[in-house]
Amino acid sequence: MALLDVLSELGLKPANFLDVGGGASKERVYSALELLFKMNPKAVLVNIYGGITRCDVVAEAIIQALEDFKDNPPMVIRLTGTNDKEGIALLNDAGITAFQNVIDAIQKVKEVIGG
Repeated sequence: MALLDVLSELGLKPANFLDVGGGASKERVYSALELLFKMNPKAVLVNIYGGITRCDVVAEAIIQALEDFKDNPPMVIRLTGTNDKEGIALLNDAGITAFQNVIDAIQKVKEVIGG
């Protein structure tokens, strides 16, 4: 929830907030992205602070969703926590940039939406 405050402080107006929950599976993250893509947002910020949820599993779901849903909004991804280095490596190997710092990710969102 603190992310919503940070986004607002930096001049962004989040339209939605979705928590995949601790220990989220690849299928759960994939389903969450599918739902978000149907809402046609300007951009999607994936912000994972993985304590229980593994960042590599989240990365696998993101890669699969981006392959399956070609008409998706721009995505900015921030991964930190359990297996974050592995998750970031998976995303990088797929040609997707991921951030570890939330402020860097938010700045990228602003850039993507022209804000």
